[in-house]
Amino acid sequence: MPDYDRVKVVRIADKAVAYCIFNTYDDGTKRMWKNHKWLLEHSITGGIYVVPFDEVIVTPIPYSDNSEYDRYVHEEFSAADKRSLKIKGVKPGLLLSVGVGDGYAFYEVVKVNAAKQLADIEWRGYGPDRWVDQRWGYSKTITFDEADMTRRRSLAFLHE
Repeated sequence: MPDYDRVKVVRIADKAVAYCIFNTYDDGTKRMWKNHKWLLEHSITGGIYVVPFDEVIVTPIPYSDNSEYDRYVHEEFSAADKRSLKIKGVKPGLLLSVGVGDGYAFYEVVKVNAAKQLADIEWRGYGPDRWVDQRWGYSKTITFDEADMTRRRSLAFLHE
């Protein structure tokens, strides 16, 4: 099994491109490899994909400050940030960041229940270390108050 981390994935059928993480040391990855399948994690959403070897071309991307992978993540983050800045209140698309370790974990509001003042959030892989907040994990429902407080902190970090 190759020792990859960040990879470019091209679906053979339609040439669609995705940037993913291939976790070489994960037990699930090792099991899938024995069955001739890739176990890949999407770079932004964290979505997990199991893909047969013969359906995709997987190319490792070396670490560098300006790699194809890094440019993709930066462009996606910039677009999400611009969309988020236009949002008033707690609505889908709102970008939040939480301090974790020596960096930040990023989350996006994906659904709201205005009547109950609740927001569903999902993790986004915008940070270079892909931190995940221990309280929020990869998805969680939070109150509008928590989202609003976190947004104010996020704005201070992202746009100081």
